[in-house]
Amino acid sequence: MSRIVFAIVVALVFAGTLALAWSTRGTEGQATPPAAASPAQPAAQTVAAPAAVAAESPAPTAQASTAEQVAGWVSDTQSEHPDRRATAIKALADAPAAAAVPALRQVLTSGEVSVDRPLALASLTRLAIAQGDADSSIRNAIREAIYHGDGGDIPALAQDALDTVERELAARPQ
Repeated sequence: MSRIVFAIVVALVFAGTLALAWSTRGTEGQATPPAAASPAQPAAQTVAAPAAVAAESPAPTAQASTAEQVAGWVSDTQSEHPDRRATAIKALADAPAAAAVPALRQVLTSGEVSVDRPLALASLTRLAIAQGDADSSIRNAIREAIYHGDGGDIPALAQDALDTVERELAARPQ
């Protein structure tokens, strides 16, 4: 059961990140409104981020994140607004590991159990797969969630995340 939940969370994180990245593509970080459909010509398929979320926490794009964006995402992981926290936690999957791992580790210990912590595990997994984990800081953060997870399915989800990271990193050529 926990593997299914983890797979669903990972799929949602990937889908959300891709949708937000696609919606800001080519517009310098500004979301584009969806095109209106007409019988003569079909509507362009675009997904726009809510204006409040886009303005407060820019979504990651194919371009490198700026230090200011990353600092904003790190700060937003402790926001009182659940949507803002979720957006920031997802965005940190594409930030430099040195800045993202400490923030995501904090979310794993103090974040909301049913949403924030699974999102942090998914972001740590993506971060390790995308950037590697030569210093083991990502895997150590996930291990802490296994051993000290104090709520719900977090220890099982963390074990699944660790297994995924270990499998992916082991499959890479040395």
